[in-house]
Amino acid sequence: MRSSAIILAILLLFSCTAYLPTSYSATDEVRYLGSYWGQRDVREEVAPGDSGARLTIALGSDFKEDSITNIVGTLYLPQVLRSQSITTPSQTESHYLGIVPPGGLFELTFIVNVDESALVGVDYAASLSLSYRVLGGSLRIQTIPVKITVPGRALLEFSLSASEVEPGVLTQVDIVAKNSGTARASDLRVFIQAPTQPTAGLLLGEQPWVVGELPAGASVRKTLRVFASQAAGDTLLPFTVTARYRNTVGAYVDLSSGLSLYVKKPVVSDAIIRVYTEPVKMEPAATQEISIIVENIGRVSVADLRIVAEPAGLPVSLSGQNSWSIDLLAPGEKVVVQAYVSTAQVAANGVYQIPLQASFRDLSGNRLSQVAAITVTVSEVPPKAPNLLIEAEPRIVAGQGQTVPLRIKNIHSSELRRISITSQSAKLGLTIIGSNNWLIDSLRPLEEYSIPVRLYASEELAGASATILVSATYIIGDKGEQASEQREVGFIIEGYITLRVYDVRIIFIGGEPYISGNILNEGISDALFSTITLNSGSGSKTSIFIGEIKPNAPLPFNLKVNSQDDRVRGSIIIEYKDVFRRNYTKAFDVDIEAPKQTTVTRQESEQGWIFPASVASLLAVAAVVAYAFRRRRRRREHS
Repeated sequence: MRSSAIILAILLLFSCTAYLPTSYSATDEVRYLGSYWGQRDVREEVAPGDSGARLTIALGSDFKEDSITNIVGTLYLPQVLRSQSITTPSQTESHYLGIVPPGGLFELTFIVNVDESALVGVDYAASLSLSYRVLGGSLRIQTIPVKITVPGRALLEFSLSASEVEPGVLTQVDIVAKNSGTARASDLRVFIQAPTQPTAGLLLGEQPWVVGELPAGASVRKTLRVFASQAAGDTLLPFTVTARYRNTVGAYVDLSSGLSLYVKKPVVSDAIIRVYTEPVKMEPAATQEISIIVENIGRVSVADLRIVAEPAGLPVSLSGQNSWSIDLLAPGEKVVVQAYVSTAQVAANGVYQIPLQASFRDLSGNRLSQVAAITVTVSEVPPKAPNLLIEAEPRIVAGQGQTVPLRIKNIHSSELRRISITSQSAKLGLTIIGSNNWLIDSLRPLEEYSIPVRLYASEELAGASATILVSATYIIGDKGEQASEQREVGFIIEGYITLRVYDVRIIFIGGEPYISGNILNEGISDALFSTITLNSGSGSKTSIFIGEIKPNAPLPFNLKVNSQDDRVRGSIIIEYKDVFRRNYTKAFDVDIEAPKQTTVTRQESEQGWIFPASVASLLAVAAVVAYAFRRRRRRREHS
């Protein structure tokens, strides 16, 4: 009988400690939020061939009441990614040592190597095996599919189309910008710094060189005009190229490159010439005849002598003939050629040099060259009174070309004729695109003329101010008098904010429905003091403050919705301010069907049931033992 009692006690103890069914919500698990290259929300560029790259997987707990801890993630990698482990290259491990509360977010960061064969922009599938322990509960294992994309990296290289130039000759050389990386470089601007040697020069043209977008494998070029004097022969002509562009994660990258040209050694010859003029002084808007003197100061005759006036884009230039030829020039002989110099009104109060290039042959047939200049001093013609009103719209937008009407109004009592308008930027980063000079035939009193000026302000100027200098020269009709004026036209440079909401869906966090999505600022300025509000058709309203929305940095959001609604209809409203503290509102319509929340029954061993089950088992054993002892005692009393 004692054996039967013991067996019965064991059976009762087993039944009390067996697996007990527990019902969990389908949301009691860890949810995959996305992956990015970098760590702690700091994005990094990653390209094929990189080693030691940091890959971060963002996860969220959907547990309604329980916290989780002891989180270990094993990431099974695709073929193009490898861990740094020699024994297990196809998998890598990461730990999260903290405690994640219900509905909390956490990240796991893995160190991986990217194979050279990885394709940029392709979504690769990986698998994350996640183990964690419910606080006060059991260990769980969950498998999560992961999407990994290699963004690539732009790699800019600068080179020259030539490696050497002739001394004393103006040479055209192309500078080539090539993207030999695996991703595009956007908003590319290049600055070229001229050499500082007094024996050489570099004609750059408009600065900066605005390239814009440069795709991977593409190249662009710009033509420079280089001059090195005879004194610079057998030396290197260095200059610096600096570039700034936006990479694949939206951050600006600054790059500097040093280039150089070899100046050939000049030919030694006894043939020497001198080209010069007497000092030239002129008034604005005038034409004057001058004499150019060519003299052979060497010991041998020179032949096939050619003199050419190079265009320099100055308000002072030669009009009419600008090149001359001399067949032979004996030692000590001089030749005088005539030329006409014209000055524009904007040249007033300035000193200008018109470059001349002379080339000739010595007795040995060597082609030699040298440069000279015509120096012109232009006097000032001050206006007796301001006769023009020059103004424009006060605001322009940074980061994009914009046409601004420049209004010219005659506020003089007489007609103004032959009005010449010239503009130039007075602020680095503000560029005038296209023509910067215009001619108006005439303006009657109080008549207004509008000039379309194309401007580009770099994104760094957003929130600042900049000016352009506008010069005007004209003839006063009733007197025939020439006059000139200069104005500063100022602008406030505004950035722009373009918000987009995407990936909008219904999720469950802690058993409660939320509308989830991402906000992307596709502009160039921060959206400040931002608030997002959900106005549903049922009349409920949910708002959260999200602060700054930075450009090209997706910002996730979760807004609680009414759990009784089968479908969420309404609008997502984002209210924000720009850097000038002006208020803006952007609305996005939503119409999403709410998914049904399901529950599943799982049988698991829960440590939380061990103590009460053990107490119940002990009580059952005690009852069985007492019952057996009582029966045995009764039998003895009967016997």
